[in-house]
Amino acid sequence: MVCFLCFDPKPPEGAVRNPKYAAMMQYQSNPNAYAVSLMDAPGKEPLACVATCLTVCCGLPACYYRKKALETVGRGVEDYVCCQGYFPGCCGCEPATQCQGQMAGLLLEGCCCPTLSLSFTRILLMDVLKLQPDPVDYQMIAFSNACQVLACICDVLSMFIEDLRDAADVIDCIADLVTFSVAGCMGAQIEHELKSAAPLAQQMNRAA
Repeated sequence: MVCFLCFDPKPPEGAVRNPKYAAMMQYQSNPNAYAVSLMDAPGKEPLACVATCLTVCCGLPACYYRKKALETVGRGVEDYVCCQGYFPGCCGCEPATQCQGQMAGLLLEGCCCPTLSLSFTRILLMDVLKLQPDPVDYQMIAFSNACQVLACICDVLSMFIEDLRDAADVIDCIADLVTFSVAGCMGAQIEHELKSAAPLAQQMNRAA
C-alpha cells in the first residue's frame, strides 16, 4: 500500500493537455462515484477478486465481464466493438470500426489483451453510468504500470549485462504479481458495480 500511495492521485498533466486523451480525462468531472474503490473492492467481492487474479492470463475474466457489462448497461454483445471504441486509432486502423457486434471479436480481445480489456470495461461503466475514477484507482494503476516499465528496462539491460539477468527475472515476477493483483481488484470492482447498477440499468432499458 505504501508503494502505490507514493504515486500522484491525479492523471499526469501531459495527459490532460493531450487532445488524444482529452475524452478520457473528462471522466474526472462525472457526477457519480464508484460504489467501491479498487483498493476496497476485494473486501466487497473476494471471490471475484481471487478468480480474476488467478485466471486473468487466460482472458476468461475479461471476456466474462465485458459480456456482463454490455448486457447490464446496453443491448448485450451487439453493442460490442473492438476495445469498446476507447483505444485511439493507429496507422490507419480504427478499432472502433472492427468486429462490431461479434462475439468472436470479444473473445479475441479478452484472450489477447486481458488486462487492457478489463480496463476498457471499467471505462465503459464510467461512460454509461457517469462515474468518476477514485484517486486511489489512479495510484494503483500507475504503480502497476511503473512496475511493468521497470521490468522491461531491466530485461533490456540484462541482454547486455549478464549479472542483471537474475535480478531482471525477479523484477519480472514482482511486476506480474502486481499486475495480476490490480486485475483482481478491477474484476471485483466491476462485479460490485454491475450488481449496484443492475436495477438502475433495467429502469433505463425499460424507459428506452
